[in-house]
Amino acid sequence: MRSTADMLIRGGMVLDGLGSPPRRQDVAVADGRVRLLTPPARVEATDVLDATDHFVVPGFIDIHGHSDLASMTGPDAVSRVAAGVTTECNGNCGYGAFPMVGEVLAERQRGFDPARLTIDWTDAAGYFERAGAIGCAVNRVTLIGHGNVRGAVIGYGNLRATPSQIDRMAAIVEASLAAGAVGLSTGLIYPPGMWADVDEMAALAAVVAARGGLYASHIRCEGVRLLEAVDEFIEVLRRSGCRGQLSHVKASGEPNWHKIGAVGEKLRRARAEGIEVWADRYPYTASRTSLAAMVLPGEAMAGSTDDVVARLADGPTRRAIVQGIRAEKGSWLDRWLETIVIASVGRPELRDCIGRNLRRLPDRFAAAGDALDAAIELLLADRAAPQAVRFCMSEANLPVVYGWEFVCVGSDSATRDRLGDSDAERPHPRSYGTPARFVDLVVRQWKLMDWPEAIRRMTSMPAAILGLAERGVLRDGAPADVVVLDPRRFADRATYDHPAQNPDGVAATIVNGQAVWRNDRHTGRRPGRLLGVKGAR
Repeated sequence: MRSTADMLIRGGMVLDGLGSPPRRQDVAVADGRVRLLTPPARVEATDVLDATDHFVVPGFIDIHGHSDLASMTGPDAVSRVAAGVTTECNGNCGYGAFPMVGEVLAERQRGFDPARLTIDWTDAAGYFERAGAIGCAVNRVTLIGHGNVRGAVIGYGNLRATPSQIDRMAAIVEASLAAGAVGLSTGLIYPPGMWADVDEMAALAAVVAARGGLYASHIRCEGVRLLEAVDEFIEVLRRSGCRGQLSHVKASGEPNWHKIGAVGEKLRRARAEGIEVWADRYPYTASRTSLAAMVLPGEAMAGSTDDVVARLADGPTRRAIVQGIRAEKGSWLDRWLETIVIASVGRPELRDCIGRNLRRLPDRFAAAGDALDAAIELLLADRAAPQAVRFCMSEANLPVVYGWEFVCVGSDSATRDRLGDSDAERPHPRSYGTPARFVDLVVRQWKLMDWPEAIRRMTSMPAAILGLAERGVLRDGAPADVVVLDPRRFADRATYDHPAQNPDGVAATIVNGQAVWRNDRHTGRRPGRLLGVKGAR
């Protein structure tokens, strides 16, 4: 008996996303849904994709994205679909797209080109309406940024929240969840989230727990006080009853690399206690964030960007900050400075700093006495805008972390449309290569897991964590988020020196039944949906 479909993927090996062994099976796509075909079923389709010698897998779900605004300024999401990503979770690290009022809006607009996007919404409902109107090539789920919430209610100062302020923040969280957010994230190394205590975080996470949402945290320290920060994260979950995601789990800085085993033990004990704890990790050993967050102590980060710059411009205050950094780093200072490489700046005249590690900055700034002084000079000259990559993690710790059964994959990046080198910025290669690099490491190099398990870590596992019941699997009736890839060629090409390169081996990426990436090209379609948002496309 013949039937019809919009697309027929023929001759491939299906990996269902659940860890099942591969099986040769044709896959039909009709009305945006998957149909798995069993012989002698015959289907006629207007579009036939030959998947001989290819794997047919669920679309990858990036559980740790930062494309809240990038998906609106670059809705084709080229670096995502070229890598096989069909769904992205944004709003991580306490840094979200709502609320956008007061100091939060002022800080977010700083250095942002209004010609690319006008931030004209104030709350979650307004953001979802605007994002839905623009559309996107990939599906999006969104966390509430605690930094936005705290900044809207308290500002960016080092202040403890009062009970009434916590109530106001809880009301914002509740309204945002009702609008379609799937949880709350904290970024406890960034202002203003860094000033929150356990009572505040647990109170807000309890609101999330009542709706079955997720609490994701960039914990307070990933280095010297890593274990204490993990304890704090677990305590928030214990008090609130919320499910938790430990973001980009790592031990940062060589003196702390040995702590990674203890982190795993703490998380395992929490799970044994009945606390639902998960984690994610990108398959790289360098991080990327603001230079200010990497270099400056917490007390120097209080207030707005203007406040931070004013401190650095004040001679006595600056000297005290620098002396504190030297005392903290001690004999590790020179090696620490070498690990930090400038990735982007705001002012074009400072672009010659991109690609330099901090030890190579003094010759750029005549007033600098040494590398640490030069870093402060750069922060002053660029008004705290520089971003940096820090080579701070152990390669040996990566298979340890991915060996934990509760760890999935997140890129910790924003989608990008640009390919090729640019003197304007040097992005982290994780923006382009995360899924392919993960597979190459855990399947080919380390033989830590097989293909079905590696695919599960990027599909049904993050889908379950995010509460996306239909996504992340290939089964009859599931939304047709599908990737066709060549297992012999699937490999990342992005490097730290030349990061803006798409991976090899992705033959097609299909989102909600429509091909968005095929034959190494974007098709121009934007069929992605705002998952969890009622009435959104």
